[in-house]
Amino acid sequence: KKFLSARLKYSGKGWLAWGVSSDRDGAMIGTQAVMGFPGIENTPSHSNPGKYIISDKSSEGIELVSPSIQTLQNASIVYDDDNGTELIFTKFLEEPQELKINTDGMNTFVWAVGMNNTKHYHKYRGIINLDLSACEIKQDSVGSQ
Repeated sequence: KKFLSARLKYSGKGWLAWGVSSDRDGAMIGTQAVMGFPGIENTPSHSNPGKYIISDKSSEGIELVSPSIQTLQNASIVYDDDNGTELIFTKFLEEPQELKINTDGMNTFVWAVGMNNTKHYHKYRGIINLDLSACEIKQDSVGSQ
């Protein structure tokens, strides 16, 4: 399977999110995101970092997907006073019932940083339109850690 590995860094403390938007304008609603909350334990029933579906702008509309479809690999979220917050993960490019990450053209990715470590409104956010067709594609095996 093909995959994308990512590292997001923020110089402060707060949740971090990266997602695939359902439209070129980077609309929040409809986005499928990876979110991490530093200092929150990762358990079998609550993946952290984990995959989320965003169905509404309120915090209630940001829902962790079922544990059976939490397929992130090598995922971590850490914070320390010297380096800030860092979210690392590997995600498959194509998964059932998820937006496909297109290797042959344009993708709209979104990112956000939380004001603190609770699932509320973001402090910073942005959109990245990225054409992956010029990237080198590697098909390596991905192992969970």
